[in-house]
Amino acid sequence: GLRGTVVHTKSLDWVRVETNRASVGAGVQLPGLLRKLARRGLGGLEGLAGIPGTVGGAVCMNAGTPELSMADRLLQATLLHRSGRVEQKKREALNFGYRFMDLPENTWITGAELQCDPGDPAEIEEAIKKRWAERNQKQPWSLPSAGSIFENPPGDYAGRLIEESGMKGARVGDAEVSTMHANFIVNRGKARAADVLALIKKVRNKVEHQFGVHLELEIRIVGEPA
Repeated sequence: GLRGTVVHTKSLDWVRVETNRASVGAGVQLPGLLRKLARRGLGGLEGLAGIPGTVGGAVCMNAGTPELSMADRLLQATLLHRSGRVEQKKREALNFGYRFMDLPENTWITGAELQCDPGDPAEIEEAIKKRWAERNQKQPWSLPSAGSIFENPPGDYAGRLIEESGMKGARVGDAEVSTMHANFIVNRGKARAADVLALIKKVRNKVEHQFGVHLELEIRIVGEPA
């Protein structure tokens, strides 16, 4: 459970295009946005293909791939403060890191303006499809998951360390370290949040014991697991 109010952002669903800029609501699904922009002949975001979730979440976590991160294409973000004040903040005034945005407390993202590149719609769509296919071959999209669980430590990969530690395929209840990609924990049926957290702890302990590396979480944990 979560001791607080949960606000669903699906109604923040606008997409407005002006020349090579796209103004997008925080509730817009990122995969759908890429396809919609491609049909208009706007690319530059293909490196984000295959990342699930909303634009707001992607900006807040600086979602990305080795090829591209949200911060690379962000021109400005629209922020809502608890007081009700709405603020447009330029990219240069925002602090981003690896899967991180320094978002002030009691502030929420309601929209973003993204830089696009003009191009041939067919070529952009083909580039998106190619990246989707590559990710589908490497990551377990057929099962529910929260995406990559751990950050890659400097100069290494979390998935490699987990696999080398022998934790690939490890389970707690129906939560399983994916046999396709060891940095994913998938739900094999009726996994609960508590199962996932227990498995995270086991993986962390094993990797730290074997390699001396403490894996930092890439996901954010909110609320209290039942």
